[in-house]
Amino acid sequence: MTARARQVVVMIVVAALITGVTVLVVHVTADGGTLVKIVAPVAAYALMVGLALAAARLNSGPLWAGLGYMRAKVTKQLLLALLIFIGLLALFTLVPIWLVGKQEALGSKAPSVAALVLVVVFDMLVGLSEELVFRGYFLTTLAKVTGHPIAAVIITSVAFGLWHYPNTQNLVDCAMVAAMGFVWGLCRLKLKDCSTLTVGVAHGLNDAAIAVLSTILL
Repeated sequence: MTARARQVVVMIVVAALITGVTVLVVHVTADGGTLVKIVAPVAAYALMVGLALAAARLNSGPLWAGLGYMRAKVTKQLLLALLIFIGLLALFTLVPIWLVGKQEALGSKAPSVAALVLVVVFDMLVGLSEELVFRGYFLTTLAKVTGHPIAAVIITSVAFGLWHYPNTQNLVDCAMVAAMGFVWGLCRLKLKDCSTLTVGVAHGLNDAAIAVLSTILL
């Protein structure tokens, strides 16, 4: 088996495992208690990150590069994350609030300040984890295997949107998520100093901001 064929097989296996874990978590948390609803998603994300890290080690080159990370210019990466976050928050949250109203555009209200803090921390970790997996491992590997980075962005964005379906059960929400994934992927591909860390922080800030806005406005 060639190195490229091995990478494709590993990607398919990782994608299947991640999908299976996601479906399992949705079913487990649907009927589970509070502890289950907290522990199961955390465990699922830890497993996802572990799978991506293990799969990326099979690629040639340094692990950090195979996941789309950069060791240099960390400050610039973080400043760029802030700019991307502001742009996407305006486009995918503030504009929808104006068009369809806050009830449709936002999520659920946190019951307390302590709960909101926990949600914000979790959302930041979710953003970093999902970007490590999708814009890090999948996008980097698929772009290398296919030789077509834009196609890799499109494929991983669609997969990212569909991956959310078991949880949202809403194709419109999946399309919105896919569109955001496309923007994050395109930023990673086209913007100088934009790394997986950049889009991970931007993603986490976006999710956290939605939680804060939902608590304030709803």
